[in-house]
Order: sequence, then C-alpha cells, then structure tokens
Amino acid sequence: MIEQLATEHQGSFHLVEVDMTEDPELAVELGVRSVPTVVLFKDDRLIDRIVGLKPKKLYSESIQKSL
Repeated sequence: MIEQLATEHQGSFHLVEVDMTEDPELAVELGVRSVPTVVLFKDDRLIDRIVGLKPKKLYSESIQKSL
C-alpha cells in the first residue's frame, strides 16, 4: 500500500524501507517498536509517525500534510 502511494505521488517524496533485523540501531534511533511503523520526515524534522496497519486514506492524508 505504501509503495502504491509512492507511485501515485511520484517525485513528491522518497520511500525508504528499513529492515529492523538488518539495521536494529536505526530502528531504535527512530523509536520503532512494532511493525509496520511509518515515519515521515521533512527537512530532517519528524512530521508524523503512524504505528500499525492503518487504512490507506490515513497514510495519504499524512503524506499530503507533509508536502
């Protein structure tokens, strides 16, 4: 679903996926405690954090707010 949003908003934001087992330090640094967790940044500032699987509309609205 997140990949689909990235395609729909192509060029508006960068999608980066982090495997917690491969980079546990980054997961700790970002405060990720459960999967999935979506963390949105703008200009190196944390804009929003969405924990757990949510409806596509919630992700889309959060992305729109951060653009």
